[in-house]
Amino acid sequence: MNATPRQSISDRIRELAAAGHSRADIARMVDRSYQQVRQVLVADEARARRYDIPDTPSHPLQFAERGSTYRHEPASMIGDIARVPIAADGSALLPAEVVARLTGGQGHILIGRFVGEALWMLGPVAAAAKAKEGLPSWQPGEPMWSDMLIAERRAEAARELEDD
Repeated sequence: MNATPRQSISDRIRELAAAGHSRADIARMVDRSYQQVRQVLVADEARARRYDIPDTPSHPLQFAERGSTYRHEPASMIGDIARVPIAADGSALLPAEVVARLTGGQGHILIGRFVGEALWMLGPVAAAAKAKEGLPSWQPGEPMWSDMLIAERRAEAARELEDD
């Protein structure tokens, strides 16, 4: 079993760009089109502007805003522990490993739940399973919830027709 996660093409592109290679050279090294390399790097630049992330995330950066000093450091994972820096605007940028592990990729929503002083973040599948835990299980002989909901909606529609 391989202990280190496999590096994605996008991560390799970012690594080579950080090392100072040109986009054309990177495209040849990772055997991808120039356009794909450009898309990864331009998207990262846009994300950095949106979240006010410094251009060189491997080096911590301090800057002042409204009299306060903020220290930008990259998000990182050490084992099962995620280190999530908070930007000056209060937003948090999760490490890619966290997003992949919770949601399987970008474009999903995480569900947060406070448990004491801790915030538990759940991906969509885990959140649905947690919600299901709180529901009593159906027993034979009981009416189906779906049938009850349909009957309730039909009765509501009938009342609305009577009111018209």
